[in-house]
Amino acid sequence: MSDYLLPFLLAFRPRRAAGRLPDVVAWWRPYAVIAILGMALGVLSHAFAVTMTIAHLPPSATSADVERVREWLEAGLASRSLLLPLRLALECVLSALLLLALSRAFVGHAAGRFRGFFVLTLAASVFPLLGRCAGIIRACMASGDAAVSLQPPFSALDLFPAVADYRVILLLTSINLFTLWYVGSVTLGLAVLCRCRIWKAFLVAVAAWTVSTAFSITVLFLLRNAFQFRV
Repeated sequence: MSDYLLPFLLAFRPRRAAGRLPDVVAWWRPYAVIAILGMALGVLSHAFAVTMTIAHLPPSATSADVERVREWLEAGLASRSLLLPLRLALECVLSALLLLALSRAFVGHAAGRFRGFFVLTLAASVFPLLGRCAGIIRACMASGDAAVSLQPPFSALDLFPAVADYRVILLLTSINLFTLWYVGSVTLGLAVLCRCRIWKAFLVAVAAWTVSTAFSITVLFLLRNAFQFRV
């Protein structure tokens, strides 16, 4: 099986993909696939993202403010698309370092080398993309008077739609079917890389997801307060 298909193998044949992780040398192959897919989805979802951003502008925003934001978003699409591969590489390096540190803490020095964790995080980047695909499909199928959202379906927020606190909304949204899919697949990969029991690998995967999610929620909450976006 070509290394190019490793992200999809991790999603749909996780045990087989986990066994291949230590043998992947050309890490740039799954990286190229994820980067290209991310850029394509960014372009496809651009119109929805613009609509969502404008809908969350503060009430004090004037028509001129709305037009300036729209023009800025339209003009920045190309630059954001070109910078996405760099952002992806940086995020995967940080995620791999986090997984490696947590593995050393839970398992000890039996944890594998950084390369294996980096390849695992690259391949696991397919899960947010799958969630984004589901979000795009959900937005396309929404009725005309419904609020536009690119959030993946089947999240905990669907069980508590009346929640108003922005931080809780972000937390509930992050707990979805694709998160469970991600944790399960990464658990199998960590069990191979760390040569440990499944329950230890599961603890590492959950801990890494918790740390990264807490960081993301904190950043988004601060940005929301700084720009006074509406929920």
